[in-house]
Amino acid sequence: MRVLITGGAGFIGGHLADRFIREGFRVRILDSLEPRVHPHGRPNYLPAGAEFVEGDVTDRSVLLGALQGVDIVSHQAAYQDYMPDFSRFLQVNAVSTALLFELIIGHRLPVKKVIVASSQAVYGEGQYRCLDHGDFSAAAAFSRAIAARELGSFVSLMPRSGSGSGTRGAMA
Repeated sequence: MRVLITGGAGFIGGHLADRFIREGFRVRILDSLEPRVHPHGRPNYLPAGAEFVEGDVTDRSVLLGALQGVDIVSHQAAYQDYMPDFSRFLQVNAVSTALLFELIIGHRLPVKKVIVASSQAVYGEGQYRCLDHGDFSAAAAFSRAIAARELGSFVSLMPRSGSGSGTRGAMA
């Protein structure tokens, strides 16, 4: 089976490439090699057995080409600059995910599985205060998200009441 790892030259993507190869998959990596992230170009830690495609996940033709002959997609690509470049952040982190599914469906590609990654940006990094339930940490939010998923819910549970929430809060 062939797997496409978008953002495959990144820290997590590179480790996934190693793992997939070790497990017998053929690996294709798609990465834009953003200069701020990869100032020296293609990293030397990428496995020699992986096919490498330099390109952007927001480029329809590049992404469609990278999807050819792929059974599984591990979508790790993310814009990780903390500058206020909001439109680029949304293009890479959200719109590219929509484009990925649009291409798979629109071109009837035989992709069997798509794994969409997330990051610490979902949970933040500090202490939070819910106006209804008080203070809680990012680690506690992550634990509640796992518990909610095991219950078949996609809403994080609040620590004291067990009710779903997530919108009435702020950094503490």
